[in-house]
Amino acid sequence: MTHQEKNLPADTCPLCGARDVPLCFERESGERYHQCGCGMVFLANGTPECHYPVDALSEKMRRCGFFWDYRGNKLRSIAQSHMRWVLSRLRGQELSHPPRALSVGCAYGHDLYELKKAGWRVLGVDHDASFAERARRQHGIEVKTAFFEALDLGEDFDLVILASVLPYLTDIRASLRRLEQLTRPGGCVFITTRDIDHCDVAEVLSYPMNVHARQYFTTAGLAALSQAHGFSPVACESFAVHHPFFTRILPRLREGRPKRLARGLANLQHAAANALGLDCYRPAQGGHANQVRFLARKT
Repeated sequence: MTHQEKNLPADTCPLCGARDVPLCFERESGERYHQCGCGMVFLANGTPECHYPVDALSEKMRRCGFFWDYRGNKLRSIAQSHMRWVLSRLRGQELSHPPRALSVGCAYGHDLYELKKAGWRVLGVDHDASFAERARRQHGIEVKTAFFEALDLGEDFDLVILASVLPYLTDIRASLRRLEQLTRPGGCVFITTRDIDHCDVAEVLSYPMNVHARQYFTTAGLAALSQAHGFSPVACESFAVHHPFFTRILPRLREGRPKRLARGLANLQHAAANALGLDCYRPAQGGHANQVRFLARKT
């Protein structure tokens, strides 16, 4: 829902209601982003139809996902890291038998596959039929092709996952209300997104994959957003590739090489991590951190 549809001035923060929020980035096409002191970066103009990345982003992810899945499986190594992190923080918690997980915008379903191996009952939701079919075929998981806000699933979940989905939700408050309904009391929501505490906001927004983004949050903003919708923060961590080979040596090997070869070399880290069962993602700060993972429990 746009500011105009809510009858709000364009520079009003959707999270805290602050007005006259300063401009932080403007695209050549005219879209304006504002950054509020509460920790939210938001798109002030434009319509949901233009900015919900149904076709354009799905096609970009499909090309990227095919490359990485076929040659070393970067996406799966990321999912392995995230699910290890989540499961370690859910250890000892009271869960359903078996525990149930929902992944919103599940794409290839790698995160759900990791949970399935751990004995969870899993369900994915993705608006893209080709993603859903790939997840069913590759991992044998159930995936519904739809927008999750409109789905009546008839059950609630111990864990709801939004991996790199939060920036593209067209009505963040309505989506969080739906997440609250889908999460059982004591259950958790897991979110990954760009870490704008340690990244330049203009640089993040100018990246081609982020052209459809509607909002980003600092870690303080994520905490405020979750608390406003009935969740209590459990853990939050900035992360990046950590091993010296991946952060220092590999970039030097890639330097000056054609793009395709550079990608192939970068892919070595994920192939090695998968083959050896390693988690190559570790807590990071400053310039090394570019993502944040956040876990909150429904109170």
